[in-house]
Amino acid sequence: MELRLERIDIYSEQKLQEVFNRSPRYFKYVEGVNNVPKEAARETIEAIPPNIPRSNKYVFLIKANQEYIGAIDLIDGYPENDTAFIGLLIIIENQQAKGVGMKVYDKLEGFIKEQLRSHKVMLAIVESNPVEGFWKKMGFEKIGEKKVYDNGDFKSFSQRMIKILN
Repeated sequence: MELRLERIDIYSEQKLQEVFNRSPRYFKYVEGVNNVPKEAARETIEAIPPNIPRSNKYVFLIKANQEYIGAIDLIDGYPENDTAFIGLLIIIENQQAKGVGMKVYDKLEGFIKEQLRSHKVMLAIVESNPVEGFWKKMGFEKIGEKKVYDNGDFKSFSQRMIKILN
């Protein structure tokens, strides 16, 4: 399976929303909702931390053959200059547990090292989303304290993880 990362912008919002619509468990685990929010793609594309230039925001669709099978949200230079922050790496449900996520992460890490020249990759997991084992396999370690994750009616804990790149 050949994987490609296609950087998108707001004009590809519908393609991203279709990926999200094929991944409803993620939204159940992370937001506590039974339906994928209609604005999920737009919010993902537009969300950026304060004082980070828009040019440092990367949203990728993951393409395998001719099908979009996932998405990535990445911020360069956040929370520190030499760090890339993964806000989201999602694989559609019928492609999960097949090794696709590992291949996608390897491709993303190559991009982070070669194109962004970052030395660290950071992310935050939400405890109600069972992905900690995956990220540990990818070489990430927990850092800092757990924080309360409060999404209105849905509450969990978040935990930052980091990987130092060679």
